[in-house]
This record gives sequence, structure tokens and C-alpha cells, in this order.
Amino acid sequence: EGDKGHEAPLSLQYWPMRSDHSIPELDLGWPEAMQYRGVTRATVYMQPPMEGQQHIKEVVRKMVASAQKVIAVVMDMFTDVDIFKDMLEAGFKRKVGIYIILDEFNVKYFRQMCERAQMHEGHLKNLRI
Repeated sequence: EGDKGHEAPLSLQYWPMRSDHSIPELDLGWPEAMQYRGVTRATVYMQPPMEGQQHIKEVVRKMVASAQKVIAVVMDMFTDVDIFKDMLEAGFKRKVGIYIILDEFNVKYFRQMCERAQMHEGHLKNLRI
């Protein structure tokens, strides 16, 4: 039976049964799991960019422009109004679901950016923060 007072350490994965937070609702949808059988690649972008690389802002804007189903962003601080406007346009015009997770401490800066973005009610339909 083992020692009940000694539990194995938890991994950094999300454990819904052991969390005091509810499971986030993904009401805008999420892509179905696909089995990818190709070559897996990872690209690392540096800021400032290394010689011959694009600026990270342009890389992100291209990714947002090519999104078809969902955009999920996790940031400590999100204040780039150009990237945000691109995301709002993807949600409003192309009906792409937009999920944003931010550090609560820096939400005030995000709200200031929202004011500069000149948002309207239609932008909120496919946006969850």
C-alpha cells in the first residue's frame, strides 16, 4: 500500500482534479487533434533579430494573418497595438477564435492598449481574455 504521507511529485501539467481553478471553457472552438506524420521543425527567433532574420513582430503578424481557426496567446505583458489589431481583424473578419491569457499584474497595460486599438462590440464576439 505504501506510505500515504508521501506522494509522488506532480509534473507541471494541468491536473483538473487537483486544481482550485475550473477548467477553462474554449467556447470558440479548438482544432481537432490531428496526427502529423511529417518532419517536425522548430524555429527560434531572437529579439533583436540575428543577422538575416525577420523582426519578431513581423513573424507574429504573418502568423496571425495566416491563422484560419484559432489563435492562442500567452504573455506576461501584451502591449503591441499593431499585433492586437491584427488579431481583432482575424476574429472579426475571418471568424478566427482568439484566446489570450495574461499575467493579472499587467492587465492594466493591456487595457490601455485596448483603448488605443479603438475596439468595437463586434471585436468581442470571437475574443476571450
